Amino acid sequence: MRDEKDDLLGSFEEALRLARETKVKFLISHLLPVQGHESDYKKVLERMQNLPEDLDFNFSLYTSTTRILKLYTFLPVWAQKDDLDVMTLGLEDEWMRQKITKDLSKLDPKKFIVAQAPGNDSLVGASLFELKKIFSLKNYEETLIKLMRTTRLRAIIFHENINSDLIKEAIKNPRSLIASNAASIKENKLIKTLKPERSTSTFPKLLKMALEEKVIDLEEAIKKITMMPARKMGIEKRGVVAEGNFADLVVFKDSTINTVILNGKVVVRDGESQNVFAGKIIKHSK
Repeated sequence: MRDEKDDLLGSFEEALRLARETKVKFLISHLLPVQGHESDYKKVLERMQNLPEDLDFNFSLYTSTTRILKLYTFLPVWAQKDDLDVMTLGLEDEWMRQKITKDLSKLDPKKFIVAQAPGNDSLVGASLFELKKIFSLKNYEETLIKLMRTTRLRAIIFHENINSDLIKEAIKNPRSLIASNAASIKENKLIKTLKPERSTSTFPKLLKMALEEKVIDLEEAIKKITMMPARKMGIEKRGVVAEGNFADLVVFKDSTINTVILNGKVVVRDGESQNVFAGKIIKHSK
């Protein structure tokens, strides 16, 4: 959507209007309850709950409370340009830098973690709280600006600013699908990179929410990660266990996944990869 914060409601209504006018399948990607905008998010969930059944309109989200963001997105909106080098030049201008610093949003310094910093691997894993000490600066605004200049805005950040209670409410919404959205950081053996939680824990965490926290029935949870996405994307012969379908099966105990069978071949056994590559590119059929 155009905006997931200040104009969340307006952006949602725009998406809904497009869905109704075009009658195409509609999926809002990773619709998440960003802290500070919970009231509008609740209104969006209510609207979702009351949509007519014949409207093919859904949204996806993941179970993590951490977002993966490019460092430049922490600049004031007015300072964000199409080119990283242009934005970096702005940070080198003293007058512009002071103006940017004044307009920076307040952050929880312990929930801002550097996940990737090309050319500055020593900074990876450090929080804004720790960087303030590393850089020996007076406040977190100066520290953020220093990080931006040091990395030339090319760092990737893990930012924990998602409301966990509302994630649970969204999971229960009949229009929600669960997606890992795991490939957000391109891996490079030459660049130190933290692995995002949602790349390995999205679905086990959902199972835990169903089995231990009773957020949702287990059957409904499994539907949201198998049958519903397959139907939404028009993927035939997948998403349900049935004769004639591809044998994609997952064996789990409690919320721990032990075995994965892909296209009839065991690719994970007792939690260990079997180095069997049985996957294929899946294309929607309709």
